[in-house]
Amino acid sequence: GRKLRSNLLRAGVSSFTTTCIDGRKFGKLTPALFDAILVDAPCSAEGNARKHVMALDQWDAPEHSKALRARSRLSFDLLESAWVALRPGGTLIYSTCTLNRFENEDVVEQFMRRFGTQGARVLDVGELLKLPEALRREASQGQVLRIWPHDFDTEGFTLAAFAKPDAP
Repeated sequence: GRKLRSNLLRAGVSSFTTTCIDGRKFGKLTPALFDAILVDAPCSAEGNARKHVMALDQWDAPEHSKALRARSRLSFDLLESAWVALRPGGTLIYSTCTLNRFENEDVVEQFMRRFGTQGARVLDVGELLKLPEALRREASQGQVLRIWPHDFDTEGFTLAAFAKPDAP
């Protein structure tokens, strides 16, 4: 929490909450309280392979597919809880430092199947972040924005954004 707080303050963010509460419980504890929520979900971290080469070794592990399913389920549960905690008219950002479809597009699609009927809509992350058009074209992958390490000389990560409709 301390490092995140320091980074937020350094970035000029003045209104935020950090907590050690299990994020799956957050929605029930704080329904419709936040204007914006960032879910930076635990993931397989393969986007960090430049820094931690062993991040790719897990794909050979016998239990990897089971762990992948568990992380995807956790990501969905975190998004579901965040959606409950989000005020009408709010924005929900989903972020992972992984590049695979299971923990990104599949989770986004599952979220939209569940909440699309309640008015959830996917936002253009590049537009939301005011990224240059060339970067948006390069990184947009349907419902997500994916930053490939070899294209941008960074670590890899994936983002999705959702809008909650205004209250009637």
